[in-house]
Amino acid sequence: GNVQPFVGRETSLATLVTVPMETNSQSDAAILEQMASIRQEAEASPLVGSKVGLDDLKAHYSTNPGFLRKVEKLMTRFDSMRSTRPDGSCFYRAYTFAVFELASSRPELLPTLLTRIRETWELCKRAGYEPVAVEDYYEEYLRCAERVGPPCENVSEVKHATPLQLFEECDVDLIIWSRVMTGSFMKTHEEDFSPFLTSHASVAQFCAQEVDPVAKDADHLQISALTRCLGV
Repeated sequence: GNVQPFVGRETSLATLVTVPMETNSQSDAAILEQMASIRQEAEASPLVGSKVGLDDLKAHYSTNPGFLRKVEKLMTRFDSMRSTRPDGSCFYRAYTFAVFELASSRPELLPTLLTRIRETWELCKRAGYEPVAVEDYYEEYLRCAERVGPPCENVSEVKHATPLQLFEECDVDLIIWSRVMTGSFMKTHEEDFSPFLTSHASVAQFCAQEVDPVAKDADHLQISALTRCLGV
């Protein structure tokens, strides 16, 4: 963008510390304005989009052979996709939506899913999360999962809702508990994840910086942890 790096050996510490304050202020203002613009653009996107074909995705990556091969491989397995809001919680939202949609279409899977969700409450306490700080998110996540399928012996009588309706009502709760489950699994299976840390001193530090903050994107470790946690 407009940021120009310092170039040349003559640059000194004195040069760096004597930059006029108004220059820094102007740069900060520009950064904040850009961040606000990005946030507004993200918030204008639906939390979860409608199903669309993969042809648009193929056209988007038509000039990128590496990605195009992956899209074509996806097209052999799937005939549609959904987009999610690009706000840093894309994976957590997409994964939870997909799990709920699967349970909605195959209600025989719901009792097992609910059992696994209930087990995550004890998992999060073993991981060191303060129950009073996260219990509301857990309870709302569980209630939402109960609502995606018809009543059965392990499900209380609750109003049925589609996954889209649930995210419109409870997006924040679903995202936060998904992150708590991810962090809890990583902390209680530290030996599985610590060998892959590259810039964090511990799994606990990784979770504090890369999992718990609500705007942090997920990468391979978070994806592995959450999918293993729920077994889906």
